[in-house]
Amino acid sequence: MATAELTRVRMWYDQHGEGDPCVLLHPGGGGVDSRALEPTVAGLSPTFRVFTPEQRGHGRTPDPGGPISYEAMAADTIEFIETV
Repeated sequence: MATAELTRVRMWYDQHGEGDPCVLLHPGGGGVDSRALEPTVAGLSPTFRVFTPEQRGHGRTPDPGGPISYEAMAADTIEFIETV
């Protein structure tokens, strides 16, 4: 388990397996985070290096303040992929 220091947020993520990278995005909603992806991670990690970042204000990634929008989360995800 690690964090990626992004421009607008410190994004928590975990990684499993080895191979080509695969980034999985958890569903939205209250109380939802990367743990919702555990069955998928178990199936993909024998073949891929699976990354499971948690979006701002979800799970172990703090809410940096201000509105949470799809645009902000998309920008965070792009920066996560470019950084990690």
